[in-house]
Amino acid sequence: MKNTKIKNIIAVGMFLLIALILGQSFYAYNRINLLAEEKMVHVQKSEELNKTMLSIRKDEKDFLLRERTNPDYFETGESKYLKSIMKKMLKLMTYWSI
Repeated sequence: MKNTKIKNIIAVGMFLLIALILGQSFYAYNRINLLAEEKMVHVQKSEELNKTMLSIRKDEKDFLLRERTNPDYFETGESKYLKSIMKKMLKLMTYWSI
């Protein structure tokens, strides 16, 4: 009789321990997924920033290479490369809320 009471106490204790471990595991798994989703948003924003900055650098190089000898630029002061740079900078400023 005493032997079965001890077995029941041990069984209930093991059940509670397993339930506690499963609960902690479920909480940790959900928390890790939440953090991973938040991180993905930042990674995507960072990738977008990088692409836009590379595009701006390309337009800058094109401007320096091509408009230096373009007489229309010196007469009007307008350049498709400068317009593209300004458009992309405005996009960056609104995207990052600067």
